[in-house]
Amino acid sequence: MFICLFVMLFANYSFANNLTDKHVYSLFTENFNGATQEARTVDDNIVFYTWNDGIAGGDVVPAADIIIDSTTAKEAYEYYSCTVIGGANTGAYSGFCYTFATGIANTTTRRDISAFSTLEFYIRPKTGDVSSIRVGVTDAADRTVTLSSLGVNNSSHTWQKCSLNLTTLPSVNLTNIKNVMLFLTTKQTATFDLDSIVLKRASSGSFDATVKNISDNIATTTITWNQSTFGSGWVASEQYIELNLDILESDAWSVKIYTVGGSSVTTNGLFATTDSSKVLPICWRVNDYLLPYTNPDDEDDVRTLIISESSYEGNLYDGGVVLTDPVGEGYWCWFHLTDVLDTIAGDYAVVWDKRGFHAAENYGRFGGMKGSIYPRIYLGANFTSALYGLTYRANIAIELSYE
Repeated sequence: MFICLFVMLFANYSFANNLTDKHVYSLFTENFNGATQEARTVDDNIVFYTWNDGIAGGDVVPAADIIIDSTTAKEAYEYYSCTVIGGANTGAYSGFCYTFATGIANTTTRRDISAFSTLEFYIRPKTGDVSSIRVGVTDAADRTVTLSSLGVNNSSHTWQKCSLNLTTLPSVNLTNIKNVMLFLTTKQTATFDLDSIVLKRASSGSFDATVKNISDNIATTTITWNQSTFGSGWVASEQYIELNLDILESDAWSVKIYTVGGSSVTTNGLFATTDSSKVLPICWRVNDYLLPYTNPDDEDDVRTLIISESSYEGNLYDGGVVLTDPVGEGYWCWFHLTDVLDTIAGDYAVVWDKRGFHAAENYGRFGGMKGSIYPRIYLGANFTSALYGLTYRANIAIELSYE
């Protein structure tokens, strides 16, 4: 499946934006849209609670800490590392849950999730026995099943996919849900990891791309550069491409960007319509922020539209060249746009995959964030050799592939 986007002619798309029309609704992922933790918004806010031995509290076992480790996460670079310790009181239980909430005080609320048939997550058992831990949702009561009934192999310390058919939970009312994911333990002692927690519909999802103006974020149909930039080196375009992925069918998916220059990679840029030998190189970057952006809480977190071949900020890299971070802190950069015929492109053509979106300069710099995730592709071109009187265009494809 691919969407071919032309610089001078783009298609507009609409996409899902709330709990009622998504195919995949994120509770904890770094690649899919859904609820935001502790955001205190009206519609898409969830709060994470834990309790031990029947007593609610913030600093008790079971504990669930977010671990940042891209090499062992199921997707992107974060996962939950969980510890449960059996309760001492007869009949007491421990657990944790995601609860729908609203307002500044995070007041518990209830939501209708009946459009979704499946609660899906990945678990990685580590120590102890997780088999009898119960998982489910809460309406007027807790509606749960055991992890063993979902096929979890306690002796296998690898990521295992769990799919809970919500409609089969006894007496469940999916139109009135408080705890959208509930884990309950009774006198178990175990450690395990959780990742990629989502609600899913039975129907298929979608992949969309929308062109928007940087100046006002309004959808448009073209990618343009100001003519005054001719002869001024690398310049960012006046629009960006916003992506939305609402599908989660396998791990083997990726979104790529490349030019379709024809019979030769020498036309992998903006080329003159009357003379294809006159080519202006193109570059791209992807970010989850609207650029330009300066973090008000961190003056060092500056993400601009500057394109440079020398400075750290906004640095430009050749496709296929693995570089390291010279200052050890990471920085936001651009990549030369490669052609579909370029066999060395590798990860430099990958915008987004299960590791997250391609945020920085080398093969290991993929990332993301939980909540509303619409990666935005920004384009740049080198106008040093641009000639007045010529019309330049490019064939740029954005491709989603999956198995």
